[in-house]
Amino acid sequence: MENSKSGSEEELQPNFFVKNPVWTLLLFIAAMLLMESIAIIYVHTIASMPSRFAEFSILLFLHLCILFPVLYMLYLRPLGKYSAEREEIVKSVKDTFILLQTAFSAMNEGILIVDFKTRNILEANVAAEKIFNYTRDDLVGSSTKMLHLNERMYEKFGEMILNSYRENGCLDAAFTLKRKDGTTFPSEHSIIPIMAEDGSYLRHVSVIRDVTERVKAHEKVRNVMNTLEEKNTFLESVITNMFSGIIVVDHDLRIKMANPYALRLCAKSAAQVVGSPLRNFCPEFEEHLAAGIGSGEITAHFCSNEYVVGFSLFNQTGAENKTVGHIINFKDLTEIMKIRKEMRQKERL
Repeated sequence: MENSKSGSEEELQPNFFVKNPVWTLLLFIAAMLLMESIAIIYVHTIASMPSRFAEFSILLFLHLCILFPVLYMLYLRPLGKYSAEREEIVKSVKDTFILLQTAFSAMNEGILIVDFKTRNILEANVAAEKIFNYTRDDLVGSSTKMLHLNERMYEKFGEMILNSYRENGCLDAAFTLKRKDGTTFPSEHSIIPIMAEDGSYLRHVSVIRDVTERVKAHEKVRNVMNTLEEKNTFLESVITNMFSGIIVVDHDLRIKMANPYALRLCAKSAAQVVGSPLRNFCPEFEEHLAAGIGSGEITAHFCSNEYVVGFSLFNQTGAENKTVGHIINFKDLTEIMKIRKEMRQKERL
C-alpha cells in the first residue's frame, strides 16, 4: 500500500518543462532558429536554388515553430498548473488524514467503527484496546459479539441501536460489556451512524467509556449517605424519646430543632417553633447564653407557661471547630421541686 502511495506521488511530481517555463520557451526558440538555419542552408546550398517544395518545407517548419509555443501556452503550462494544484490537494488531504488519525488514536474514550450489516469491527483506537485488553489485530475484523456477555445481550444491544436510530438518530445508553479475560464492566455508549446518499446505514461510530471508577465512587457515596441516614434516624429516635428537652439554635439564636419534650412545654408544633428566635420560646435561655452561664436551675417561661427547669448549654461546632450554634438540654423540675418543698415542710414538723 505504501509503495502504491509513493508511486502515485512520483507521478504527480512536475517535470523540468513544467517547473521552468522560461527555459522551456527559450529552448523552443533556439530549436526554431536552428531548424530554420538548417532549412535555409539546405535550400540555397545543397539544392542550389529555391524550389516550391523547399519554400513549402520552410513555411511548414515556421508554422510548426509557431505552433510549439502556442501548444506550450495552451496545454503544457495549464497542465503543469493543474498538476501542482493536484499535488497541493493531495498534500492537504494527507495532512488532514494524519491529523484525524492522530486525534483518533489519542482520544481517552474507546472508539470502534463497526460495519452495519455484519457488526464486525473495521477500526479501533488505542483506548479501545486498553478498555477491552485486546490488541488492534484482535479487534479489527472480529464481531462485536465477543465484547458482550452472551448472545442475548448482543442481540439486545443491536435492537437498542436500531430503535434509537429510528427515534433519535443516535444512541446514548449505559450497558455492561466484557473484557478479554472475561471480567465485566459498566460502560457508557454514544453511537452515531454513517449513512449512504440514499439514506441507508453503512457503519456505526461507537464511542465507549469505561465508567467502573465512577460507579465505584457513586457506590461509595451512596453507602456513606445510607450510613449517615441510619445514624440520623437513630439520633432522631433517641432525641424524640428522651425524657428531657433538646433545643438546637444557630449562631443567631434561631431555633433549628426542638424535640417533642420541649414542644410539649410550649404546646406548639415544630413548624411553629423552628426558625423563630429563642427569646420567643424561652427568654431565660437566651439570657443565660448571653451571660455565658452553662448550667443551673431556673424558673423559665416557655411561651408564657412557667416551669422550674434544670439546664445545660453546649456549643455546637462545625468545620475547623468553629462554633456554629448551641445545644440546650433541660428537664422540667417543677414536680420535683414541689416534692422537695413538701419534704422540707414535713422535716420542720
